[in-house]
Amino acid sequence: MSGFRGTDDTGRVADPLTPESLRPLLWEAAASVLVEPVDGTAGSRALAVRAPAGRWRVEVGRPGEDAVVATVPNTDAAFDALRSWAADDGWWLEAFTWTPAG
Repeated sequence: MSGFRGTDDTGRVADPLTPESLRPLLWEAAASVLVEPVDGTAGSRALAVRAPAGRWRVEVGRPGEDAVVATVPNTDAAFDALRSWAADDGWWLEAFTWTPAG
């Protein structure tokens, strides 16, 4: 997960982002968590937004370009998706059903 920072909707930042800092960021976020590269380059990012019934809507990719979205069942699943995406291990793609964002 190196090279990323996480920011919640209240402005709380985890930099550098680690699994140990991502989990509480998600659990304590009021509405959303953004994961983005620390180098400031425009590109892929992941955004998790709280959805009804304890779910999260996770969007990954470049907004308006190649972004995909999945609704995951709970905060632990959102953590797993974001952690896997930032680690670039590909698990997140297989674990959930992704559709084009739009």
